[in-house]
Amino acid sequence: MAALLAVIVSLYRYQELMNQYALLTLYAFHVYLALELVLASAAAAARALLGMDLEPQFDRPYLSASLRDFWGRRWNLSVPAVLRPCVYRPVRARLGPAAGVLATFLVSGLVHELMFYYITLRPPTGEATAFFALHGACAVAEAWWARHDAWWRPPRLVATPLTLAFVLVTAFWLFFPPITRPGADKLVIAECEAAVAFVQDAGAWAAGSVRSVWTGRS
Repeated sequence: MAALLAVIVSLYRYQELMNQYALLTLYAFHVYLALELVLASAAAAARALLGMDLEPQFDRPYLSASLRDFWGRRWNLSVPAVLRPCVYRPVRARLGPAAGVLATFLVSGLVHELMFYYITLRPPTGEATAFFALHGACAVAEAWWARHDAWWRPPRLVATPLTLAFVLVTAFWLFFPPITRPGADKLVIAECEAAVAFVQDAGAWAAGSVRSVWTGRS
């Protein structure tokens, strides 16, 4: 995972040669791999220091066959674990499951607006909220369609690429612009490149130290 992330960061040096959508696709993989690595590291630390086994936070989201599958069962599972009891269930009890889903996605969108504000120091644009509201509405539509057993459903071999394409295209349209427009992505790239360079230098220093000690002993 770390090696893949390092490869992506190394590709950023060629970003001026890339198509805009190719660069945004790299961003999408970067977000996934970075979150996976950070959360896996936190789980390893909790296991080593506290003896606790934390549940995996991702379950191969690239195999998602629907938006409900992607957001509810595969992507960053700590978020639905929090929002389900705090938002979805109370709203569902009062207004029904569709309203519960829409409210959950709306809250997620507002949280992302706040995150983007801290990253960019720019006023919220509403695009992140629109992204999650759109996905919430589509998830409700998926559930409505699934209730009709006689209606056609695409096979998983088709549904999975369609789902991932929808997530990527809507992310290009609504999720990434609040970050890329003020240039915050460039700062993140610079920080990642510096981190990779530091790790490489530290690894080279450690290897050199071990080699010198070994050579001295021999």
